[in-house]
Amino acid sequence: MEGFWLRTELLVLGLLAGLLCSHPSFVTAQVSNDNNLEAAFIRDGNLWVKTKDTERQVTRDKSVSSPKWSYDGRWIAYVVTDDTEFHKLNTLRVRNLKTHQDTMVFAFDKSDSDMNIAWSPNSDILAFQNGTLLNDIDMRNLREQGFRNVSLGVSQFAWLPDGSGFMVSSSAHLLPDGWTRAHLYTIPLTRDKSLLNHAVVFYDLPKEVSLSGTTVLAIGTSTFKWSPDRKWIAFIVHPTASWSADSNILCVLSVHDKHLIPIAEMLDRNDWFEWAPKSSELAFIQGGGRSITENKRIAVASAPQFRAVKAFTPKGFVDNAFTWNDDMSLTVSRVREGEFKRKLPLEQLPSLYNVQLQNKSVHKITTPPEGMGDFQPMWDEKSKHLFWVRSNEGSSSVWRTDKARQHQTSWIINIDRGQWPPYWSMWNKLLDIQ
Repeated sequence: MEGFWLRTELLVLGLLAGLLCSHPSFVTAQVSNDNNLEAAFIRDGNLWVKTKDTERQVTRDKSVSSPKWSYDGRWIAYVVTDDTEFHKLNTLRVRNLKTHQDTMVFAFDKSDSDMNIAWSPNSDILAFQNGTLLNDIDMRNLREQGFRNVSLGVSQFAWLPDGSGFMVSSSAHLLPDGWTRAHLYTIPLTRDKSLLNHAVVFYDLPKEVSLSGTTVLAIGTSTFKWSPDRKWIAFIVHPTASWSADSNILCVLSVHDKHLIPIAEMLDRNDWFEWAPKSSELAFIQGGGRSITENKRIAVASAPQFRAVKAFTPKGFVDNAFTWNDDMSLTVSRVREGEFKRKLPLEQLPSLYNVQLQNKSVHKITTPPEGMGDFQPMWDEKSKHLFWVRSNEGSSSVWRTDKARQHQTSWIINIDRGQWPPYWSMWNKLLDIQ
């Protein structure tokens, strides 16, 4: 089996170089009902799985990151850094939870900085991007096909909401006569051995995007998120890397007439914009400047105009994460505004707040112990639980509320803490409930 994978990888290993360890600790959870909670999490560098009240260690003596559940909870994809079984390359692996079998999908070196991994929304196909090459692998047809190349020149990608293919973006390039345009493409999912050259142009981005006196070069995009009715696509347009650290513009593109609407200036954070569960309401954390403790406030814009942006953060506070509870309320992780310091003062450790959109009422949900902060809230509609990460410099754990949201209990104790001080981007995949 090892030889099979290595033969396949040698075809593209020179192009595929990347290190998927920028997020050192994650928790992902699959929830079918209140009595059947499942979670994949990292403890002491290894992958663990929790089913109901039982925890089980999956890997040993490895440095694991980024576990991701398949849509049906049958598979977990994860990354091993310095994998001793493969000459200390980094490897993408998939664990079958039913057979307990591990499959090494892909090996890559450490010269790149990131890899995007995403399961199909309705099948056991895993897509992964290393550098600018997008691949996929069908776990149901593993031995016959292995992974295949989907597209070259990819900046970002997302599955189409029905799982029928991908949307990808290309980056603009600087030529002697100026910048080219960035493009959006769709790539249909077929049975072909390769999907190279299957891309169809969906939209050409303008060279610049402007909003309220702020103009950025449209060099590339974030990932893509569709409204529940699939009429709108939200994504971030970002300029060059150093510029992007301070200013990007969140946009919405109408699927029908390809009309691009700039909405707000914000950081280039995929987890800072989300559609409401059932309505075309887009929530996001707006505000320019690279400091995450200044000028970062939750807001909501509504279809079809998206112009009347409603802000819900009081003066003197900033928001660093949020989740929709339903179409009319949000839970946000909120902290007092102030200059960022490497040793965070107590007033810059966040608590959770409930925000009602209709009347703008706000009430505090959690009061963590002194020296602790509550990060990355996530509401799961199936189990009716609110989950979040409670952390300080020494430890992290996953907490949840009951269905009535009256009682708060720790659910998983002692997960890997990640980077500290919390640049909050470290927590964006700590709790992924589906």
